[in-house]
Amino acid sequence: MIKKCLYSFSHNLDSSLNKIILEQGLKHSFLHLTNKIGLKKLNDYYIQKKCQFPENPDINDLKMVEINPNDVNYYYLFSFPVTGKEAVIGEGTGDWDKQKVPLEKCILYRSIRERFLDGKDWPETEIYRKSIRRINNGLRGWNTRSKKTIEQINRKCEKIDLVYRQIRDKGYKSQEELFYLENNKNIKSHTKSVRDFRVPSEIGVSVGRNGELIQTRDGRNRLSLLKVISEKDDIEFKVPAILYLSHKNFNGQIKGKNLDLSHPLVALK
Repeated sequence: MIKKCLYSFSHNLDSSLNKIILEQGLKHSFLHLTNKIGLKKLNDYYIQKKCQFPENPDINDLKMVEINPNDVNYYYLFSFPVTGKEAVIGEGTGDWDKQKVPLEKCILYRSIRERFLDGKDWPETEIYRKSIRRINNGLRGWNTRSKKTIEQINRKCEKIDLVYRQIRDKGYKSQEELFYLENNKNIKSHTKSVRDFRVPSEIGVSVGRNGELIQTRDGRNRLSLLKVISEKDDIEFKVPAILYLSHKNFNGQIKGKNLDLSHPLVALK
């Protein structure tokens, strides 16, 4: 009963919170809610005392790694930010790695499969139909933070189609490679803000206690496309990714290089 009431309350607050309530229960839902309504001290207590993440992380707490997209089978619903001024990065303990959802429950991933494996037109896909319903009800479509018109939805679909063709026909390119291919080199187009730095907008991942890779922050479109192309054309990809978080109880090792200012797309803000 309590869970149903909280679900009803959250319906107009944020669709991601609904998923957290259904998937993870009240504890993580409460953490998300405190973060959204500005009760920062409660979330800080969870981050620093319960999970023991670094209080003042540095760029070296991020690592550039190489992944097989087919090894990433979850996406994140963490109750704390992993980009921006307050980004949480580095190694931590606790149950933060349980704040994840299987990728097949992601409407974007399912819709990309519908589009490129089932051969559906975009208007037939789940995410498109849901977005149109939301727009018709005066809400924002697609990721709920942008896309106010059908025209914007259509442009988003066209962009995904273009990226699909580029990866399929020319292979996957890192943000560094894309940056150097541009005539008008704009570093902000290929980077994200993390603490006091800008870092490459590669697919983001975190590793949980059992070694499971969790898509984190950036690259869900690209990850979904890579998985679909791999399945459809029997191609095995190895692509660059940024490792944002790792669990202290993970006994394995993910090879990579810690980020620093020597990387051409890492810069102080």
